Amino acid sequence: MILYFGRSRAIFYTGLAATAALALAVAYRRADGPFWLLILTVSLVAIIGSAVTTLVANIAAASCESRVLEKLHIALEPEEFISLYEKAARGQKHGSAQSVVGLASLADGYCAAGDWRRALKTLEEPGEAVPQAKRAALTALVKRNRCRYTLWGGNPKEARAALASFEKQLDSLKEQNPKLVENFGSDAKLYATWTALLEGGKADMAELEETMRRTPTKLAKFDLCQMLIIAARRARDAEAEERYSRMFAEEGGHLARAKDLRKKFA
Repeated sequence: MILYFGRSRAIFYTGLAATAALALAVAYRRADGPFWLLILTVSLVAIIGSAVTTLVANIAAASCESRVLEKLHIALEPEEFISLYEKAARGQKHGSAQSVVGLASLADGYCAAGDWRRALKTLEEPGEAVPQAKRAALTALVKRNRCRYTLWGGNPKEARAALASFEKQLDSLKEQNPKLVENFGSDAKLYATWTALLEGGKADMAELEETMRRTPTKLAKFDLCQMLIIAARRARDAEAEERYSRMFAEEGGHLARAKDLRKKFA
């Protein structure tokens, strides 16, 4: 990610330039000494300088990436997020862990912008070069996101199939990665409720409201708000459906669903 954000790119190139200048200065000062000592000293300067530069640039890139992700998850600006993040996400090595995670985040942006099918197409499976344990966890991430996008698509048959695949992956990880299963298990439970709602079932709206209140990021909160809209419709509670719809319209930023609802209430 270093080369895809202005700050980390500047730090990286400046650090390399400073390392090269320092290596030349050391070479000049050691020019009259033994050749082996000259080579050793210059090599050490180059190795240490490059390592420090890469470390600092990686820290800066991680900071930049976090701020860009906030555009989606907190500011609810999916189109701006996509414009800032797409090149970085697509620039990673195909099949690598960085690529899988980056493209999953990018796909979240497409889904939030209203293009859930493009989001599905953007997801990438981890490659064979990724260690097995990490590959299994990344596969769970991909299956989780695939389930979420099909739910936003509103097709209960697709959603049920995606949910079954996600749950099966979590079952396979119970002994290998219980912490991940615990974290993703709450998502699986919510997605099961969402799927049931799409199939015509009902849900406990008070419980969904409490879950929404405790959810830390705005993007995830509006998954729950959408579920509440559907749940109210299934309960034939027109007042609640309008209340949740207006909440989404007023607080949903530039999410595609919020824009559609604002048009409805205009």
